[in-house]
Formats: sequence, C-alpha cells, structure tokens
Amino acid sequence: YEYAFDWEGGGGYARGALLADYGSEPFTLRCNVSDIVSNTLIVLESADGTTLEYSPYVSLRDGRLGVPDSGVYDFTQY
Repeated sequence: YEYAFDWEGGGGYARGALLADYGSEPFTLRCNVSDIVSNTLIVLESADGTTLEYSPYVSLRDGRLGVPDSGVYDFTQY
C-alpha cells in the first residue's frame, strides 16, 4: 500500500491505495522517497488469516534495514 505521512491532518501515517498484490509469489520492492521517511506499507497475510504489517526504513542507528522485534528478517549481506 501507499503509506503517506499526513502533514495536514495532525501527523501520523495514513494507508493509501493498494499498489500491488503478488499473492504468494516472491517479489522485489523498491520504495521510499528518502532514507528515513517510509512511503510504503507491506501487508502479509498467512493462510490462517494472521497478518503482519511492515513499513521498511533505514535505521539511523547503524544504516541497516529497520526491522520489528519479530516477523521480519533482514537477509542483506552487509
């Protein structure tokens, strides 16, 4: 999904239009207009209905992909 910061509505992010649906096929994603501002929301849903929502961003701490505590794995070779 498009995921835009709502500058006029008091801040926070708002989910926009669905940009693609790949089903269970692998995909490569190129996104984000800057290093620190995410503009993409990835929503993954398993067969049992469990969902994971993730907005990719670069960590300002070490320059790596910022990942939540669980559910997302960064396999980049740094």
